Amino acid sequence: MKRCLFYFTILFLCLALHAQQIGNVFYYSQGEKVFLTERADIMFIKLKKDFDKQNLLSFIRADETVNLNTLDKEAFESLVILEAKEGKSFSLETLDKFHKNPNICSAHFLFENKNGKLRGVTDEFIIKLKSTTLFEQLQKLVAEYGCEIARENSFVRNKYVISVPKTSELNTIQMANLFYETELFEASKPNFIFFNMLTSNDPLFNEQWALKNTGQYHSGAQGIPGIDINVKSAWNITQGNSQIKVAIIDAGVDFGHEDIALNVLNGYDATTGSTTYPAGSGITLYDYHGTACAGIVAAIKDNNKGISGIAPYCKILPVRALIQHNCVGSHTNPEWLAAGIRWAYLNGADVISNSWFFQGEEEEDGEDIIVAINEAITFGRGDKGCVVVFSAGNEGMDTVYPQARLSNVIAVGSMNHKGFHAGSNYGFGLSIVAPSVHIITTYPYTNLLNIKL
Repeated sequence: MKRCLFYFTILFLCLALHAQQIGNVFYYSQGEKVFLTERADIMFIKLKKDFDKQNLLSFIRADETVNLNTLDKEAFESLVILEAKEGKSFSLETLDKFHKNPNICSAHFLFENKNGKLRGVTDEFIIKLKSTTLFEQLQKLVAEYGCEIARENSFVRNKYVISVPKTSELNTIQMANLFYETELFEASKPNFIFFNMLTSNDPLFNEQWALKNTGQYHSGAQGIPGIDINVKSAWNITQGNSQIKVAIIDAGVDFGHEDIALNVLNGYDATTGSTTYPAGSGITLYDYHGTACAGIVAAIKDNNKGISGIAPYCKILPVRALIQHNCVGSHTNPEWLAAGIRWAYLNGADVISNSWFFQGEEEEDGEDIIVAINEAITFGRGDKGCVVVFSAGNEGMDTVYPQARLSNVIAVGSMNHKGFHAGSNYGFGLSIVAPSVHIITTYPYTNLLNIKL
């Protein structure tokens, strides 16, 4: 069985190669504009203190665009998060309808910053008066725009929380910006709600030793705590970005698997030249490997299902360039592999992940693959170059696969939960070793059945 060796790569992606997405929404921080991207697929709602729970539940259930499977009705307190069905977006009309509901103080789309961190906006923003600004000037401005001084900060003088009425034509971010632009305030920005990035509620997260090794047992041996990729520290910086695309060059991805489906984009089947992949790819039960790799990269986090991917806000570009069999492994040819790599970088891949190798009888058999790799590294990402990653190989030899030996490629070897070498190739050309055995990940055609690689 081929091993999935992409952990370090995606961590590297999270920390260093996030796309510089600039949205059309911004707020002011220390005098500079900070841009955010609206996540129109997620609604963030603040409830009134005396909201009618049953009435609100009935109202939500009546909206056919809400994914009720993600509705945690037992956790209703003051804030509610609603997701749109099938990865679609809520309309502005739907947002306005929720905003006007008598049980609701405010309704906004969720926001994502350039590092993939999510934050919510309520009806409140925070201001800090300049030393030259009188409190009476604040009162006048608040009255002019129909706002209200909700409270003063108990510890910082001249710092106040301002609430925006539901009847306002400006939303909270716009109102905070308007106040800042009067030049009466040192600061004026939304009272953001930040989400805990450091844990996951996915039921198999605690078995994902590669993300957090607490000494889990595998194959009769206890792991060593801390032998992992320290994903929680990475998640405190970023969980990826919805604009980042990770191409999985493999034998197929189960696009219907509900732990990855929302993160799988339309891809390419190099074995047929079809751009209708994945729907037209004819995935079989034996195409498990690409699905397993996709789950490691970008399984949906905090959906109370399965596992968590390392970069759960990134997207998967599935590229089928190998055909898997139940008894003889897989087959491919250099034309398919080169075409898959070229399609990936020409269609926006930021990272191209390859857990395969090709070595023909003659050196020139693989030349076109090498040329395609170099093209991706040179011209991908708008001429910034794609990150291209290859498995070092699984034979325990002192030389890595030919494509992995390229100086501009990241070659990834294997270690286990005790930090020991786990049978991968090594030697000249190896770039890094990463967790790769006893890995819980996604499996095709079995809904949420997961396998251990």
